[in-house]
Amino acid sequence: MPRIARGALGRGFFHVLNRGNHRQTLFHRAHEYAEFLQLLSASTERFKVQLWGYCLMSNHWHIVVEVDETDQLSQWMHWLCNRHVRQYHRDNPKLGGGHIYQGRFKSFPIEDEGYLYEVLRYVEANPLRARMVARAEDWPWSSLSSDPVKSGLIEVARPRLTSWDRREHWLRTVNQAMPRDRLYSLQQSVERGTPQGHSEWVAALATQHGMESTIRPRGRPRKPSAND
Repeated sequence: MPRIARGALGRGFFHVLNRGNHRQTLFHRAHEYAEFLQLLSASTERFKVQLWGYCLMSNHWHIVVEVDETDQLSQWMHWLCNRHVRQYHRDNPKLGGGHIYQGRFKSFPIEDEGYLYEVLRYVEANPLRARMVARAEDWPWSSLSSDPVKSGLIEVARPRLTSWDRREHWLRTVNQAMPRDRLYSLQQSVERGTPQGHSEWVAALATQHGMESTIRPRGRPRKPSAND
């Protein structure tokens, strides 16, 4: 997948994703989810990354952030993923060593706050689309949940989110089915690395950074999947 060069963008929003190698399980037990959230808290404070939202699933995770430049994004992800790999091998010694991620993280630029909220809605509704919960906020490992998080018997503070209005209307929005065309666009972003924004902005960014393949049509559109 084409990548934006280090330092090529200034301040901006990004949807960041990584999956288990061959879709293997990344989180086997509740305390492993909780420990990853502790790492996420530490990493965003260390690299001054502004966290807008997240969702941890058993074999992948989504994180939405704002950074001053792409160098910060790469340094932050390197720190977070490396420490999670060590944590995973410590908690699962019988599974052996080696890679747990499918490769380098994926990151998708987001044009502005209008598209940012669509990405957040997509990320926080992930467990609902997968039919793992009746309401999106019932999934304890996303930024939509307000339930206490525990690692064993110890309660863990949730990662600090950028302050924005998350009143009741947001819960209703996340729990409503997303329009099919927007869902398909966001799933294409996940699959192909397509930036999220107005068509002119996306085309200009793709041309500038050699990402034309991410917006070029290919084959027949697939049906949306609940597992993205």
